[in-house]
Amino acid sequence: MTVSGEGNEKRTEPNKKEWKENHNKPERQKMKKSANYEINHIDETIILTKKFRKEASVMGTPAYKELMKIKREHPTYKLEERVIAKSESKETYSDLTIAEMKKFIEYIHSEDEATKTQRLNELKGLEKFYDEFRKSAKYGSIKKWFLGYYKNQYTKTEEEAA
Repeated sequence: MTVSGEGNEKRTEPNKKEWKENHNKPERQKMKKSANYEINHIDETIILTKKFRKEASVMGTPAYKELMKIKREHPTYKLEERVIAKSESKETYSDLTIAEMKKFIEYIHSEDEATKTQRLNELKGLEKFYDEFRKSAKYGSIKKWFLGYYKNQYTKTEEEAA
């Protein structure tokens, strides 16, 4: 199909078939993503999640069949396991359990008894709530609550202990 521009020049636009052919080439597609794997056509690799690789290692499973189908489509591609980059700046709180949080609140010197009692009751209430309704979010939510009140003090105490 020919289209005239503003000047005298003419340019040719590809028809639908030509466009499809040019845009379906492997070098044009960087990666095909799925929850379980990525296909990187540039590096010619199939990047698997750890869970999918483990499931696919058992012959006859749906994951195994899916991986075999992918390997038939891309026989020269290498298999790799996805590596999750770890953030160096992420703060971690090793050994911070709910029991440790209780102990810390009980023995902190910078709070009066009424505040300590209130915080301990809040902690018990959160524990009970998460035990009954949302077990999967229990530790993370309680840790967030605890660090909201005591992050600076807990971090200092942890550094002094090291």
